[in-house]
Amino acid sequence: MLIRTIISLISTIFYIYELLIFARCILSFIPFYNKFVEWVYMATEPVLLPCRKLMDKFNINLPIDFSPMIAIVLLRFLQRIFVSVVYAIIL
Repeated sequence: MLIRTIISLISTIFYIYELLIFARCILSFIPFYNKFVEWVYMATEPVLLPCRKLMDKFNINLPIDFSPMIAIVLLRFLQRIFVSVVYAIIL
């Protein structure tokens, strides 16, 4: 029971963060700025900035910002690692 709760909590946290990244992508097309938009940008920038720097390091200059997709792939990978670690610790 405890393991399901912990895994569910981990999965929910990652899912909410993915939704924030998706919201940021949508909000980037809307020309208004308020506290919610500012909060979404501040919450997602720590993950998206390293992805952008990684793209710059490999000299990937595209007209579309693919850092949200890279971030989501990396977040899903980290989620699987965390769930595996929880299984290994508890079982």
